[in-house]
Amino acid sequence: MNRFLFLLLFFSNFLFGEAFLAYKEIPKKAFINQAFVVKVRVIISNNIVKNITTHFENGSNVVIINEKSKWRYRGNNTYENIFYYKIRSKDFKTPKIRITYTSKKNRYISPPLAPFRIKVISLNADKYFCNVIAEDFKVTTYKSTNFDTKHNIIVLRIRASYSNLEDMKLSFPVRDGINSKEYKLPITKAYYFAIIPQNMRIFKFNYFNLKENRFKTIKIAIEIADDDVSTHYELNPNKNRFLVYKTIALISFASLFLLLFMFKRKIIFLLLAIIIGGFLAYSRHPLTNKIINKGTKVRILPTENSTIFYVAKKRESVEILNIKKKYVKILLPNNSVGWVLNEDFIKN
Repeated sequence: MNRFLFLLLFFSNFLFGEAFLAYKEIPKKAFINQAFVVKVRVIISNNIVKNITTHFENGSNVVIINEKSKWRYRGNNTYENIFYYKIRSKDFKTPKIRITYTSKKNRYISPPLAPFRIKVISLNADKYFCNVIAEDFKVTTYKSTNFDTKHNIIVLRIRASYSNLEDMKLSFPVRDGINSKEYKLPITKAYYFAIIPQNMRIFKFNYFNLKENRFKTIKIAIEIADDDVSTHYELNPNKNRFLVYKTIALISFASLFLLLFMFKRKIIFLLLAIIIGGFLAYSRHPLTNKIINKGTKVRILPTENSTIFYVAKKRESVEILNIKKKYVKILLPNNSVGWVLNEDFIKN
């Protein structure tokens, strides 16, 4: 019996090592979908420790945003980590936490750290709530432009701290969502887009501010951009008001030189009228039409993670509007504008 206990203790120590996990900081309450901090500490008796990996087991309706977060040594054989949790519903269970690590060429598994309890609260929000709960939320830049004949698109670049910015979603746009995000916790940066009716003049939404414990409203005036060079969110340049003014001016000069030729009978005036007319024709159709393959995915923005708003059900002829690296901006037959990959076109 004593020999059995000795062997059991020996193999237990070989398997688990001597690692003692504990919670260093847990909030008493959190809102549903709030990103909150849980700090964990582990003391490992071995002096030389490598490759600490965290495992979350048997949780439900809980998301760990940074589950691969690295452990930091704090001295005295102690390591600490900060994890960002999100609880999705009141019917939840936080996971057990376990670590594995290497010491002296042996691989060890720690005993599990038991789940913790926390009070969860639901927010009583209105239709303008964007689902974001944050300590700080700022729209750093934005741009609005035509999307098709009935809709505009607005793109916001947002910076938020201690937030669930990746969950941003509104009920009233025709379509919306997060196109790309960057985590440098506790800071999250993201591009949000919304396709909205053309008659909407103010884009309004609110988020819940954790510091002030209240909803805060953000309002953005919809001003359709005229330029086609400053960002990659521009759409059909043929709808540019400057282009309209330029066209009127060119037609006026061409007509003037044609009249001067008729009265003066000097060939130079005819040549100038022809040159201006040719330039006008080219400026109205500067780019060629091409055919996209069946199944081509049309993105809202020229990025890999951009939302796909249209999939070609057959081969379609489209107008090429712009080219940026491996993406091509096209005008679809329904007057919607989007981005496709170079490889999506049928080769001649």
